[in-house]
Amino acid sequence: MSEPRSAPTVGQVVLGKRLQDLRERAGLKREEAARVLHVAPATIRRMETAEVALKIPYVQLLLQAYGVDRDEAAGFVQLAEEANRPGWWQRFHDVLPTWFSMYVSLEGAAGLIRAYEPHFVPGLLQTEDYARAVLRAGAVGRVSPEDIERHVALRMERQALLSRLDPPKFWVIMDETVLRRRPPGTGPAVMRAQLDRLVEAAELPHVTLQVAEFATGHHPGTYGPFVLFRFAVPELPDMVYSEYLTGAVYLDARPEVASHLEVMDRMAAQAATAQRTKEILRAFPQGAVNGSHIQRHARHRPRRRGVAQAVERRQRRQLHRGHEAGRRQGRGAPVRRPRRPRAHLHPRGDRRVHPGRQVRAGRLPAHLTRRHMLSTAPRSTPRRHGPPRATDRPAHHRPAAPRPAADTVRSPRPTLTTSDPDPWSSR
Repeated sequence: MSEPRSAPTVGQVVLGKRLQDLRERAGLKREEAARVLHVAPATIRRMETAEVALKIPYVQLLLQAYGVDRDEAAGFVQLAEEANRPGWWQRFHDVLPTWFSMYVSLEGAAGLIRAYEPHFVPGLLQTEDYARAVLRAGAVGRVSPEDIERHVALRMERQALLSRLDPPKFWVIMDETVLRRRPPGTGPAVMRAQLDRLVEAAELPHVTLQVAEFATGHHPGTYGPFVLFRFAVPELPDMVYSEYLTGAVYLDARPEVASHLEVMDRMAAQAATAQRTKEILRAFPQGAVNGSHIQRHARHRPRRRGVAQAVERRQRRQLHRGHEAGRRQGRGAPVRRPRRPRAHLHPRGDRRVHPGRQVRAGRLPAHLTRRHMLSTAPRSTPRRHGPPRATDRPAHHRPAAPRPAADTVRSPRPTLTTSDPDPWSSR
């Protein structure tokens, strides 16, 4: 039986795919191939899916049963021996999770790596201090400082991938939160060094960085980080890596990979361009590194309060002038409900003026009739029930008293006789 391994290497995955293709070309089923090795059909399935290591005697018998010639079989066996060799990351088996060892293997064999990071700088671009702070903050359970240092060493060794002779194309989209959120327990110098590292990486020809700014709003990839791998070998299809708190999943089904690829393309079109991202990283202000709230543009200065108030007053004056001009021309004036007049007072005192005179003078609207004026004038006595009395009206609106008869009219001059002298002429 084949020995189980913690995680398959990319070479084992490729050879397993090739074994499956050779078996299907020979027209054999898994049950028939299992009879050749005297094993269960499940063992053949695990060998083809790289769930177990490839034993060389088993590989030779299967190649002979599939009708492969000697030269091709010899090359296949040599590839199997190389695939069974442990990778460099096996030195960190004490701290490397089983679900992440496959990621390191795929990372080294991929020709294109596209990643979305909403919270942290990608591991391939982190500085040592930044990586140490992130790992310390994300540690769950009892994690010793020695284990954290081993994780940091593993991450720093992974970064040699970008400096090798044939590096993969690395395309990263980061949220603006990555630049503004400082790892806990670190000072501004750590974040400043990390930003300088991103500026240096952005200048590499095989590295593309994009920042999803806050101003662009939400995008379809807000569910969490994920990575897309594309390989040069035809046996390996495109693969998606999605991580959660205690593990990760690897997706290779075409519909799932196509959905993630579409989301990645939409985010790349919505985020800042690579050139714009370089400008953002270079001009990123010191206030954001310190963790304080700053404005989006460093050169932008807020308008002084006095200037803003002057502009607002000028706008109000212009609006008022427009209303007055429209009222004088009989058009454009706002329709307002007439105010209820209170007391019609003479401009020089408390003497009341007849409403008609105020209408003619233009101080009151013409539609206010005399009856309306009388009903709205203030009263010195409370209103009573029943028909109104003449005394209820204001003094200047009461009807004149009836004139007395002619024989009872009193003259200011005394009654004179012909014999009496005129008292008014004697002075």
